[in-house]
Amino acid sequence: MPPSSILIVGGSGGLGSALVKHYAETIGNSHVYATIRGQPKPGQFPSGINMITDVDVSKKDCGDKVVAGLGGKQVDVVVYVSGILKGEVCSDTQMPIAVA
Repeated sequence: MPPSSILIVGGSGGLGSALVKHYAETIGNSHVYATIRGQPKPGQFPSGINMITDVDVSKKDCGDKVVAGLGGKQVDVVVYVSGILKGEVCSDTQMPIAVA
């Protein structure tokens, strides 16, 4: 059963981009959130995807940018297909954390 919403960290790389497109088709564009390091190129992603731009996982503020980009929405699944997460732990953000 697919999730009802998903966040893909590293959505512009090969695997991340494929996941964004797959889940856009599976659960609908408005339920897919994707982070990218810069700005999307025209036509790079299906319209309606929730893009969280300028997220560089090597920077300390990346967690805060993701939380702000989610705008208070919760996601069912987070897929991390980006670089190495350095200098930050999830407890440093205001993001509620639940482990099932």
